[in-house]
This record gives sequence, C-alpha cells and structure tokens, in this order.
Amino acid sequence: MPQQRTFPTHPVTAGKSWSAAGRSLGVALIALLLLLLATGCSNNDDDSSTTQTPGNSESRSWAELERFQGSHFIREGEGALIAYAITDPQCPACTRLHERISQGATPNVEWRWIPVGFLGPQSRNDAAALLGEAHADIDAPQAVDDNTRLASGLGVRSVPTVFYRDRNGAVRAFTGGSPEQLEALERIAQNYPTRD
Repeated sequence: MPQQRTFPTHPVTAGKSWSAAGRSLGVALIALLLLLLATGCSNNDDDSSTTQTPGNSESRSWAELERFQGSHFIREGEGALIAYAITDPQCPACTRLHERISQGATPNVEWRWIPVGFLGPQSRNDAAALLGEAHADIDAPQAVDDNTRLASGLGVRSVPTVFYRDRNGAVRAFTGGSPEQLEALERIAQNYPTRD
C-alpha cells in the first residue's frame, strides 16, 4: 500500500492528507465567498464599514452628493428620490443590487449608477464598457478613473455604496443593497417631495 502524503504544517491543514486538506481549504474559501456576497466588495484591507438601512444610515454632507452630479453615471428608473450607487462590475453584491432594481424593487427611485474599477484591471475594463455603451461621446476609461478617484476621495471602501437625500434634505449613505434596505429606500421614496 502506498504511503499517504500529508499536507505541510499549516493551522488549517496540519497533518491532513491532500484530499482532506483540499476539503478544508474549499470550505474556508466558500465561507469567504459567502461573507463577501453578504457584505459587499471592498477596495482595501480595512473594511470597517457596516451595513445600514436607509432612514438609519450614515449622514453625509450635501457637498458630497453634489460631487456625484458631475460624475459619469448611467441613469435607470424615474422618481423624485435620486440614489447614486457606486458599483464595480466584478462585485457579486453589486450585480445582485442591479438585478433587484431591474426586477422593480424601487419603482419610485431614480438610480444613477456610478461604475468604478475598485477590484482590478478587469473591473476597470468592464466599467468602461458599460459607460461607453451608455455614453458614446466620452472617454470611458478616463471616466471610470474619474469615478474611482471620486469614490475613493469620498472615503468609499466597499461597493455597492448608495448615496441619497432623505425627506428632510440630509444626505445619507449605506453599503449593500439587501431587500430590506431597498424596501426601506422605497418607503422613503413613496413619500418624497417631487422635484421641480
């Protein structure tokens, strides 16, 4: 009978066979993936952000929201409440947020998607393709770089991050896009003052 090789010493795999070590690492990778899917995608190692619900979200300054008005975004939906969503095409949580909105989760919200390239070169390329498709008259890669700098300059560390003004005019932000967060945002939008 051949001697079974063991994996080198490591806290997760010490003394286990190659197949057992592979299973342990597989379970660890699945757990990490589930954590990312549940919380969003981070663009740095210090992801201290927490998921918040609209109406109880982080207060931001009006000047921050005004900076988004000059950004390169893709408009979706109609409504008095405008939500600026910073997203990365390679982020699974961002993809789920897009899907929820496309399925009608917030019919009274106008979404302004701000694609960024937080998660690497492929993210930048994919974001540029999205912007180029929506706006043929811009330098899409430069626009993505501008959006990424804007988001980073505002301290955005995780995507998707959503900025909006509440009914009282205060600028709010939350990270995520769970069904509960979108339901709360839609409740705010339903009683939102109309735009001029």
